[in-house]
Amino acid sequence: MSSKGVLILGGLFMMAFLLLGLGQCGYDRIKTLQTLENAEADVVSEYPAVDVIRPAEVRLHQSGGQAVLLVDARTLEEFEVSHLEGAVHLTYKEELFAYLEERQEPVDLLVIYGALGYRSAKLADSLAGSDVPDVASLRGGIFRWVNDGGTVVDQNGAPTSWVHPCNKHWGRLLKKEHRFDPSSAK
Repeated sequence: MSSKGVLILGGLFMMAFLLLGLGQCGYDRIKTLQTLENAEADVVSEYPAVDVIRPAEVRLHQSGGQAVLLVDARTLEEFEVSHLEGAVHLTYKEELFAYLEERQEPVDLLVIYGALGYRSAKLADSLAGSDVPDVASLRGGIFRWVNDGGTVVDQNGAPTSWVHPCNKHWGRLLKKEHRFDPSSAK
């Protein structure tokens, strides 16, 4: 074999070794996030400046007569499968600012949620330093909400038990009876 061939072969082995190593790092991260509690803790550590609120606390604020605005930060496809009753679908801070500007009613608490809390924490974090009222990210997102017995509605406002799983990996963190199968809806 020529020296050029040896270099190419050596380079391929080195590349394969690096890819396997990087893949293992990703696998280790996924492995540590095998529970909803671990994913929730990961969101908190990734966005330490964002206030989080548990589903029971949201319901307490709502039952206490506070004006709670629920913002769903997931994709439109996920939102249409189900969302928290009364939630609005806003995924960017500019959309949120425009919505709040047009809204006539005051807001005491703004609760943003995603599937697990990553997207909501990111959106909440982007609002830091703005005039937005008290903002919190729903701990565990809609997954925690339904896993803890909370109700959701579909795009027509009818009660449903389904929640879009976001993806195959994260969907395992939803109780099986709540996992919507997007392929069966086509």
